Amino acid sequence: MTTAAAVAAAPPVTSLSEAERLRIEAFTTWLESRGGKFHRDLYFANDETTGLSLFSRHNHEGQGDDVVAVEVPVDIVITPWEARETIRRCFSKGTDEGDNGSGGDELQLQAKEWVALYVFLVRLALESRKGQSREGVSLQKARESVVKSPTTLDALLDRAPYIDVLPLDVPTPLHFSKDELQLLVGTPLYYHALECRRDTRRACSKAVRWLLARLNSDEPGTDRAQLRAVLEPLVAAIDEDESSLFSHEREAQSWDLDEEAYKPLRVFRWATTIVDSRAFPPRLVGQPREQSLTGPILIPGLDAFNHARQASVTWTYHEPSAVEKGASEKAKVTLTIHNGLSKGQQVFNSYGPKPNEDFLASYAFVDPAMQDDVVSLVLGGSGAPAPTSITQTSSAPVNSPQQSSTSRSIRPGVVEASDGQAASSCIVLPNGKKQHFWKITDTTCPPSLLAEVIELLPPMEQASDGDGQMEDELQTRGEALEVILELLEAKNAAFLNSQTRIDKIASIPTLRRAVVDNVMVYRKGQGIILEKSIRTVEREMNQVEEEFNNIM
Repeated sequence: MTTAAAVAAAPPVTSLSEAERLRIEAFTTWLESRGGKFHRDLYFANDETTGLSLFSRHNHEGQGDDVVAVEVPVDIVITPWEARETIRRCFSKGTDEGDNGSGGDELQLQAKEWVALYVFLVRLALESRKGQSREGVSLQKARESVVKSPTTLDALLDRAPYIDVLPLDVPTPLHFSKDELQLLVGTPLYYHALECRRDTRRACSKAVRWLLARLNSDEPGTDRAQLRAVLEPLVAAIDEDESSLFSHEREAQSWDLDEEAYKPLRVFRWATTIVDSRAFPPRLVGQPREQSLTGPILIPGLDAFNHARQASVTWTYHEPSAVEKGASEKAKVTLTIHNGLSKGQQVFNSYGPKPNEDFLASYAFVDPAMQDDVVSLVLGGSGAPAPTSITQTSSAPVNSPQQSSTSRSIRPGVVEASDGQAASSCIVLPNGKKQHFWKITDTTCPPSLLAEVIELLPPMEQASDGDGQMEDELQTRGEALEVILELLEAKNAAFLNSQTRIDKIASIPTLRRAVVDNVMVYRKGQGIILEKSIRTVEREMNQVEEEFNNIM
């Protein structure tokens, strides 16, 4: 999933390799066998900028009808609940009907981590069965390669053709080299990447130890024995108590060491990135089967389209009527394109308006226009606020203009005030602190930031008359703006200080050019907003001073 920013110039499009063709064919055949389909005029090809992409064979403009680009049956959607229950069934300790797989030692993971663990296990199973190659795999072929016994992991392969077609290289900061990481110094993404490395290592260690306790070593030749052989070596190298002290500096120094010590960790981080970059909001497909496990979902096929901010699309969930159910019609989710299709042109989805901080953190691309960029500010924080996409469950800020008992539609490019956090300049982080967003389009200080600073100021004695109250309000506002100015100037100074090193780092020949270019666009947006925000606060302070002088 990537952006359309550089596609306007129509970069070269190349056909699929034989291995890619086999994987795509296996995936589309599987999708159709489950009741889904892509529009008949769409085809896959490689775009020089966006990689594997969908294109149109014919024009569909001016015909008066919207184009349904893909239909996906809801029963193949990967939800946290589905991922957890499948893993529990595959790794049950006993054979008793009452054993739900927890074995009295239930694995505790966040909703997103269950989906990532599912993707991780399917990927390992596929690599084991295909000898590390990426030839297309059909569900039937994969199952035929398994000796039928209670020790097989067949349930994991139900969505194998989908997992097999996912890109292996998604260069988000979580997958930067140690030198590439230095490009982010002085930005929130630097700290975010370090904390993601810690969190994924802890989740992987916890999950793998739980799995190993359920994989017998006396089952030679079985799927379970092969999986144990992959997971077991050197797992102690990444074992880490969640209560242990964490240091950004120590994490940066040991950046590459954990994956070198334990190879499966790289695959687990890849699976985590797949969820971050391809997930949809759970409300798109109705209420989850267990309210206690709500989180991001993967929708095979709907996630195959790259991002273009200007794309006019709707995601729609349709629950069949009683008559349709009688005709074996399934609940489905669809992607409808409203601005037509052009022959030979790529077909895009819209992930909604997002800042480059989110795009780079979760999707490995940026928007050079920077029209939705923000600077993150946390009062009293460590300088490491998380990108907005990490603190929300959806992959795009969305609102639901239409709701009914049988269908719901989401326009990802439309954001309204009723959409809560998506339209807000402030969210509450898991640690209780408030994270404020100074947008590149803001012409005044974010009200939420100003309000929080005022709350933190020492209380003033209440004036008895109207003029005195106005003076107090202006004085309080002026003091708050002064605090915000100091915060912004300190943040900008640290950013500029780090910027002096970036040009030297960017010239290191081993750095990936796409990574360097993406980070440079992100940093450019951060610098512009910091400079604009400082000028804005200075202007507002002057206005407060003028108002104060007028009433004196």
